[in-house]
Amino acid sequence: MNNNQYTQLELESIFANDFQTTHFFLLASIYFESQDFNRALKVCEIGLKAHPSHLEARYMLAKIYLLNNQIIKSETFLSKSVNDNLFSIKMLKLFIEIRDSLNRSNIETKKIVDQLLEIQPDDT
Repeated sequence: MNNNQYTQLELESIFANDFQTTHFFLLASIYFESQDFNRALKVCEIGLKAHPSHLEARYMLAKIYLLNNQIIKSETFLSKSVNDNLFSIKMLKLFIEIRDSLNRSNIETKKIVDQLLEIQPDDT
């Protein structure tokens, strides 16, 4: 489904009438792209309550935490995602970057790198 199928106003109306809509990510994406991170954050958090395994929304939420300078919150969220087996390649890469920037244990970070390499062996 592409972003052009609905206008922002239509998506806002759909979301306002049903917080459990699967269209929440389209609305969050519009907010994110227009750098309205507070709204994107709220829509992601609400949408993920109904759709916790939506990986793109999980990735976006981790990015929003980073953009809001909540690095530890992003790291914690990504750690929980990995532990719950709800992650994508992009999420693993972001998690590794955050751990490196925070000078976390190389031994623990290597476990995440190994997970990434299991999925994508040719990724250097």
